[in-house]
Amino acid sequence: MADKFIIHGATYNGDGTTSSEAASAGAAGAWNNVEVIIGTAVGYGSLDAGDVVYIRSKSSAGADLTITTGTAKNVGKASLTGTQQVRWILDNGTVWSGIDGTLTLTLSANVTYTILAGNILEAKTQDAIAFTGWASNPNGLMFKLSKGSSCIKTLFDNTANTSNGAYFNFEGWLYEPHIKLGYRTSYGIVCVANGQAAYLVNPNIELTLSAEKDPVFSSGGTGTRVVCYGGKISGSGAVSDVPVAANPTTNNGDILLYGMNYPYAMQLTTLSWNVASLNTFIAIGSDGALGSTMDSYVGRIDSRRDGNYPTCNATLPDSVGTAWSFLLSPRNAQPYAPMTLPISKLYSSADATKTITLELLVGDAFTEINKSNCWAEIAYTDATTDERVLYSTIDPAAGALTTSTTTWSATTYGAVTFDKRKIAYTTPTSIKQDTQVVVQFFIAQPQVTTSEDLIILCPDVQLS
Repeated sequence: MADKFIIHGATYNGDGTTSSEAASAGAAGAWNNVEVIIGTAVGYGSLDAGDVVYIRSKSSAGADLTITTGTAKNVGKASLTGTQQVRWILDNGTVWSGIDGTLTLTLSANVTYTILAGNILEAKTQDAIAFTGWASNPNGLMFKLSKGSSCIKTLFDNTANTSNGAYFNFEGWLYEPHIKLGYRTSYGIVCVANGQAAYLVNPNIELTLSAEKDPVFSSGGTGTRVVCYGGKISGSGAVSDVPVAANPTTNNGDILLYGMNYPYAMQLTTLSWNVASLNTFIAIGSDGALGSTMDSYVGRIDSRRDGNYPTCNATLPDSVGTAWSFLLSPRNAQPYAPMTLPISKLYSSADATKTITLELLVGDAFTEINKSNCWAEIAYTDATTDERVLYSTIDPAAGALTTSTTTWSATTYGAVTFDKRKIAYTTPTSIKQDTQVVVQFFIAQPQVTTSEDLIILCPDVQLS
């Protein structure tokens, strides 16, 4: 394990062991061909597991670095196993003072760059390493990040494509990637291999074409997962009718977005992509605050602040106590697959019997809703026995939901007018002080009209 060095275009090819140019072939000094990164033999010395390879970001003559290929190429050292790694670092002046250039890996045909397992590719300057694609009618995979590999501050750009599209398949980690997506092939970023995962940390994703409606993310294999921490989606293509995530098949994969911002106009996913499967798409903090969205086959639950939904009692723990609520769209909810939302509240007062109340608005056209398909499972701790007490409000006789008179900020949302309703239960025994009251809300009735059959729920359970 050692530090190795590349100065592309140097007069002599050294043994890779120093950051200076070699005085003669095979002497101590840097390798002189950047294409070592795509498998060209080093000539002298050795490239070993555990090595850190520093690449001068301009050639010996002072030009930015470019690798162009019309055939599929692997990036990094082959045959690394287990925890073995090789780290490739494009320097920005730390090793070679004053040198801060770029390395662009370009495809001139419908082929793929693949970063091999165990290889870490790092640009010290954001976007200084760039993968770009062919320009004509591609319709395929441009770049693959293998399991156990990662990229840091790297640019992935398919915007040269003039029709159809190209996508990126990630199975490792991307740290601070900049991803520019124009035309896409069913999706832009995907994890395909069964049981694998792609992780993106603080990605900057630009959608450049407003006419392109394919989704950004997909987990295309059974048991796959795409996970994002932070980051944003922006650009002229980040518009309505463009889903953030989708699975075009019945593969059971998840998309999980934690703190990733994307415009409210974009849907987390679209109805046409939600096939009968176990896919779950979750976005937490996607409005830059505490708003979240969950989308699955049974329906969509959303609490984004920029949705401006009617509110009742619940407020965020921010500096101004911003009011918030959940919008529920139970498009495929059924008795055997209900939409469910758990809500809890800490009871901190003295032991006492209480009425537990959940406030909701029901679209006035959603006449199918009643106590048999919209109910709550309630649990609290008995103050005397210290045991959990369970109660269900479900009514097989399908009685009407109880009318409420509580105050909401509005009883309309867009073209939908709502009726005020509530689910209430008075405990027969005292609730123990400083214990959780849990209300699990269920809907087992599918929408008839998706734009009108909505429910808005106040997540602040009232204990009165």
